[in-house]
Amino acid sequence: MRWSLDHKARTKESAISPLSRSNRARTLIMAIVLGGAAAVAIGAAPTLAWVHASTSSGPSAPSPSAISAAPDGTSVAAGSFRGSGLDLGDGIARTSGSSGTQRSVYVQRLSASGTVMWARSSTGTGTGRARATGVAAQPDGSSVIAGYIEGSSVDLGDGVARSAGIRDGFTQRLAPDGAVRWVSTTSGGPLTHTGASPVADGGTLVSGGFSGTGVDLGGGVLRTSANGGTRNSAVVTKFAGDGSVVWARVSDSTGASDAQSTSVSAFPDGTSVATGTFQGAAVDLGDGVIRTSANAGSAGTLFVEKLTANGSIAWVYTSAAAGTSFITGQGVGALPDGTSAVTGYFRGAGVDLGDGIARTSANAGADNSLFTVRLRADGTVMWVRVSGATGTSHAEGVNLTGRSDGSVVTTGWFSGASVDLGDGVSRTSALGGTDASSFLQAVASDGSTQWTTTSFSTDTAALADGSLLTTGAYTGTAVDLGDGVVRTSPNSGTTPAAFVAKLGDRPTAQNAAAPTADAGSAPRLTARTRCARGRCITTGTAPAGTTYVRQVATRRTGTSARLRARAHARATGRCTTTGRTYRCRLTLAAGSWSIATTAGTAKTTLARATTYVRVRTPRLPAVTG
Repeated sequence: MRWSLDHKARTKESAISPLSRSNRARTLIMAIVLGGAAAVAIGAAPTLAWVHASTSSGPSAPSPSAISAAPDGTSVAAGSFRGSGLDLGDGIARTSGSSGTQRSVYVQRLSASGTVMWARSSTGTGTGRARATGVAAQPDGSSVIAGYIEGSSVDLGDGVARSAGIRDGFTQRLAPDGAVRWVSTTSGGPLTHTGASPVADGGTLVSGGFSGTGVDLGGGVLRTSANGGTRNSAVVTKFAGDGSVVWARVSDSTGASDAQSTSVSAFPDGTSVATGTFQGAAVDLGDGVIRTSANAGSAGTLFVEKLTANGSIAWVYTSAAAGTSFITGQGVGALPDGTSAVTGYFRGAGVDLGDGIARTSANAGADNSLFTVRLRADGTVMWVRVSGATGTSHAEGVNLTGRSDGSVVTTGWFSGASVDLGDGVSRTSALGGTDASSFLQAVASDGSTQWTTTSFSTDTAALADGSLLTTGAYTGTAVDLGDGVVRTSPNSGTTPAAFVAKLGDRPTAQNAAAPTADAGSAPRLTARTRCARGRCITTGTAPAGTTYVRQVATRRTGTSARLRARAHARATGRCTTTGRTYRCRLTLAAGSWSIATTAGTAKTTLARATTYVRVRTPRLPAVTG
């Protein structure tokens, strides 16, 4: 079965639901207004630091798709819109192509405090339409937008009217002030760009898929897709800072097959990971190894590939299945320690995501289930998380970003009743399970849930301190995005508003170390901590059956109560356990600290005790917490 090259862009629209996409967005908001958006208290849920939302004087319909954070805390968000009167925050009322009847691209840059620095959009006449699918904020303040155009006479902001065949991909670089530096477009065959990632050397990686013979991937670089141009091939292209193509990694095959890269993410050293799907026999993902997808080539199979800085393949990870299935990666994240994570969905029975466990998706294999897989630096599996459900349901991971503490944050959606997103909590989506709801979930480095909340988010980006930027859209009246401000979307709540928000949540050593129990769900530890001259000793008791005790030190910095900044710090020491009593000794530097001790067994939830202390300088007397 061949699938559309823009499968990722359309995946949410393809959810089984009798409602149109516009109605789906509206009912999702209704669920949140009525209380369906309460964060699950797995851990500390994120709080909003600020929100910037678009306005509109007419029937505009923005659809956010991607966000990327720059090292200075600014961000670039991109998406598309159709209609008139869209104000992205710069006071300009925009109309999309062909007087509002065709979809156009929008891009906006926001300061670290959430104010709009500039915004721009494409234009078009006739049947010309454009979508943005990826964005990469560069360290020098510039940004790269990736997407695709269709139809005739699309102006991407440089004054050039472009016409596409079936579909052409585009990549454009914008200066720090939003001016267009260059635009690169493809030609010769349908090509869809699906994602973008900045590279430390100023280049940009772009993922996608294409088909045809002699397809120009940009700058005159020609490639032919699988089976002599008759089938789809996956592609990852690296663009230099001047818009030239540095290299392009393309899959190949003989016979009926299809492949697409849906997402790419770069490591600090210029290497990267890309994910997607392939289907068919005799498929070469670019490393010279001939692979057959699941069920003798008839089922879609997930892949993640590690690319070196020059575009060669270091390793390839793939899923497997014993029967009819479809497994695809939709979002991938490269983490600072060399590990990576991928999220997406699977459907069918006998699906092995790399840990040797045969899984069946929701509704006895008939519906989609969410998965998140963490891979070591060599491509082997660390852990696998999947959603569960009783009855008809769907759940998919769409985008994923890694944070500085090794945790990952996944955005996606679910529909149906009694859906477990992997944290043991049963949820029902909007309209009693008949329509889709979005979610945002943080997962610690060991695979445990940090927090889960329903949200409007479509993509996230992590800042250096672990806080998050997110983009999405909302529709309706009396909508609270989480900051206590009641909002109504444009035109009395009948049309969407696009937003960018900063989530003040930061990763903590406690969250990264081990899952914690809901308040009141498990016996709490008793603990007493004494600190003197930079050394803390904690003693206490743990619930019966405790098999281990772990003490975590989290440094508190900053004096602003509103900021509540936290930073990681290493501590040396150890804990000893005798029955239900334990004793831990840690050596810490001077400053304000919280000492958390967790204990539990393989069969019970974890209990937690936290003692707040201040470690004095060596000259001062001890302080008992």
